Amino acid sequence: MGDLAEVELVRSKLASLQFQNLVRQQDANLRIARNRLQTLLGRAVLRPDFDVLGDFRQDGLPLDSESIRQQAFQLRPDLQALARDEARSLADIRLQIAQGKVDYSVGAQYHRQYGNAAGNALGFFFSAPLPVFNRNQGEIERSRQEQRQIETRMQALKTSISTEVENVFLRFITARDLLKGMRQTCSSNLGMFVKRWSTPIGGERLV
Repeated sequence: MGDLAEVELVRSKLASLQFQNLVRQQDANLRIARNRLQTLLGRAVLRPDFDVLGDFRQDGLPLDSESIRQQAFQLRPDLQALARDEARSLADIRLQIAQGKVDYSVGAQYHRQYGNAAGNALGFFFSAPLPVFNRNQGEIERSRQEQRQIETRMQALKTSISTEVENVFLRFITARDLLKGMRQTCSSNLGMFVKRWSTPIGGERLV
């Protein structure tokens, strides 16, 4: 009487193995998280005794998504590179337009003759090319098309950045609400547990 059946013993051993495997998996996940945290902190050599001490911060809600989006527009390197390409393209358009214009030159010359014959001469010169068929239209159009392509890429990148910011902001809100609910639930359950088992039973306290 009072002995466990063999099937119950096997079931208990199986549950114990499952809990042990779960503990090993969570321990491995904890080590991986520590390694990732050290990498984010800039640690070149990972230390196995690295750990996090103290209480976790409970930051409030950060800036709104619009402020984060504007900050991302200012700090994203890929968007800054496209902005520099756009400035270069605008300068190239101005250069090609300038090269398509007529450059004229104005000059003057004074000649004084010495010797037996006396004669002085003063002349003015004006010269300008007459481009009839070539006014650099091809290069101007090429520069303008390149400018339109850069503007399209910038708009697409800004849309992608806005989507990323919105998704990350939503994930942050969800994670914050879940953590807040878990803290409240755990605190409430812990208080109920302490209150229940600290009540004297037969003159003895269990906690």
